[in-house]
Amino acid sequence: MIHQRSKELVAYETDKNIDAALSFYAEDAIIQPANSVQVQGKKAIANLYNQVFENAPIKEFSGSTTQIVIAQCGDLAYEYGVNRIVLSADGADYLDMGKYMVIWKRLDNKWYVAALSFSSDAPEPSLL
Repeated sequence: MIHQRSKELVAYETDKNIDAALSFYAEDAIIQPANSVQVQGKKAIANLYNQVFENAPIKEFSGSTTQIVIAQCGDLAYEYGVNRIVLSADGADYLDMGKYMVIWKRLDNKWYVAALSFSSDAPEPSLL
């Protein structure tokens, strides 16, 4: 179930559908973006999505889950994996490979993102 929720979230992010993506986050969720300050709460996360979708020259985005582990209590889980972003700027495409970690919590029998952290594997994207 978490795996499907994760795939759906990435699909909405890829489509730059902010409202749909936000529906996957807990009200008090946090995001720790690479090279930036932590944001907390859906309003701040919406602002982050708007900044990224409006200002970042994202041409392609994908994420791939490596593993999901559900806690024995059954209401917390963590997921980690890799992401691939192609940025288009100045007439060229740049590749940024990275990793992410998501903490999921179950509320009312549905999984929501409680925390997300991501970073790049390189100091800056490389020319494709």
